[in-house]
Amino acid sequence: MRIPAEWESQRSIWLSYPHNQVHWGDRLEAIRLLYHDLIQLIRKYQRVDILVQSEDVASELEAELNPGPYPLICHVIPTDDIWIRDYGPFFMLMEGSEASAHAEISAHSEASAHSEASAYAEVSAESLQITSFEFNAWGEKYPPWQSDNQVPKRLSTLLAAPYSSSPLILEGGAMEFNGRGLALTTAACLNGEKRNQASLPELCQQIDSSLSLDELLVLPHGLYGDHTDGHIDNVARFISPYEVLLAMPENSSSVNYQPMQANLHKLKSWRHPKYGSKLSIQMVPCPEPQKFNAEILPLSYLNFI
Repeated sequence: MRIPAEWESQRSIWLSYPHNQVHWGDRLEAIRLLYHDLIQLIRKYQRVDILVQSEDVASELEAELNPGPYPLICHVIPTDDIWIRDYGPFFMLMEGSEASAHAEISAHSEASAHSEASAYAEVSAESLQITSFEFNAWGEKYPPWQSDNQVPKRLSTLLAAPYSSSPLILEGGAMEFNGRGLALTTAACLNGEKRNQASLPELCQQIDSSLSLDELLVLPHGLYGDHTDGHIDNVARFISPYEVLLAMPENSSSVNYQPMQANLHKLKSWRHPKYGSKLSIQMVPCPEPQKFNAEILPLSYLNFI
């Protein structure tokens, strides 16, 4: 089993439709309109599967959006908020299977025509497996999260895919995969008072086992002020099996400059366990600093699909 890299061919992007009035307040309608644009953009290239709260919402969404080259598939599965990249499942594929060769299901997505599990028949139960970890809204910061935490199990039923779970707390945005058994994360996303209490080596061993990884490379820092505790998807991303983009402030006085330099040192120190080769590292400048309610925002160009 393996988790495909994000640049591999995908069949669908999974989203969750915005509905949380408490979290979004007056911005909810604007966020929904943004999602409409996002759905239509994605549908130029591939299918969109989206979780909605009710059949009525599904019908309204389907009626409002124009037909596209690729379908929009709504699934009535309750959620607490939109962040399916973090609470959604890790899709694992059997090495050597047709599905693995084409990586037909997206490993993660940010962020319905109604479908049955039979719509996924081309990805057989023998080739697709869903693995999940516990989700607690980034260290119990933004309740509720109970419905979000049930999404991977519900999707395993929908897709008729084997399911396995781990008691560890871990989000999808905290993990970055090269498709060849190597993954990146940051230390604070693994270990913390409202996260996991085991040592980093113990946690890495458990995650490696759950996700069939050869190695989990833990970078020391996320971006300052990141409420996710420093997700890797803001910091470093693979763009080929051994080529990494790294966020790097151009101004050495930036609060993130020294932490990203420490991450750079860690990435430069990595060697392939069999061949001894290094990672190719490309710097991506951080956006100009911005504040919201006096807080420095953790801005990055790397948090992409």
